[in-house]
Amino acid sequence: MGNCKYDAFISYRRDNGFFIAQTLYDKLLDKGVLAFLDREKLRSGNFNEELYSAIGNSSSFILVLPPAALDGCVDEEDWVRKEVLRAIELEKPIIPVMCSGFQWPDEWDPRIPKEMHSIRFQNGVVESNEYLTAMIDKLISFIGKGKDSSGNSRLTAQQRYFLNALESQDKITGVDIATHGGDIWFRDDILLDILDRFKREKIPVRVLINTADAAESVAKHMRHSNKRRRYTAFSECVEEWKEYAADDNPNMELRLSDIPLLRQYYSIHMSDSELDTVNVTYYTYGNPRMDANYENIFTTYSDYFDLYRNEFEYLWENASKV
Repeated sequence: MGNCKYDAFISYRRDNGFFIAQTLYDKLLDKGVLAFLDREKLRSGNFNEELYSAIGNSSSFILVLPPAALDGCVDEEDWVRKEVLRAIELEKPIIPVMCSGFQWPDEWDPRIPKEMHSIRFQNGVVESNEYLTAMIDKLISFIGKGKDSSGNSRLTAQQRYFLNALESQDKITGVDIATHGGDIWFRDDILLDILDRFKREKIPVRVLINTADAAESVAKHMRHSNKRRRYTAFSECVEEWKEYAADDNPNMELRLSDIPLLRQYYSIHMSDSELDTVNVTYYTYGNPRMDANYENIFTTYSDYFDLYRNEFEYLWENASKV
């Protein structure tokens, strides 16, 4: 993805393109590809500038084409037309996704800008529910996403967990985080963006981290001389979180626990509590082997959900306020 924030921008028509656009977004995210999908019902005011910015911050441009998708492009104020022209202006690779029933025009309407005519010759995919996996894989090959997290393209478990919730149709009402030091939140651009989004949207966030001494007691393996330069000292982690929580951030509360945390814990509270989830890594109930159970998301229907929630609440109540 290079310096871009998103792997792709998804452009679609709301009346008959939203379903496939949402499906593409979800399937790409499952594959570690982060796309921008605008879900607002209306576009007005300065919202167009945000869309243009998102196009500029995307490595590629996916154009969803249901039947008659190009008909609206005769209008100069048409949003799909505006988005495509901006992508062309910025020289973004345009990838058409041709849905069932879509046909390229035999003769282009003269009111559609000539710059758009070449889209039909771009590498594209044909929508197929039967071969959806193959279609997504082909789409990803055209996007040309990076190979690993060092290229900021393959999403980590943490990134995917929070981005899925933020893009959900349901409202997030709170977030809980518990981790030894949590320095990754200030070293990872996407995670830092997520924290900033929590702040902007006034989502209450509770952060529980170990004191430096407690963290050191359970993470001595991270202090090996050959690894030292790759990790932030736990005392510095505490100071970073203190500074971030105090920086005009009234919806974030930070507490320090001198009880060593055995697991990395995240929990998202939704307005519909049945959609609440818990994400746990490292040692887990019922399966203490880290390599066998590294990434786990527990829903309210899981036997372990309440155990993790209650554990966090106990640690939170017995932690020191900052």
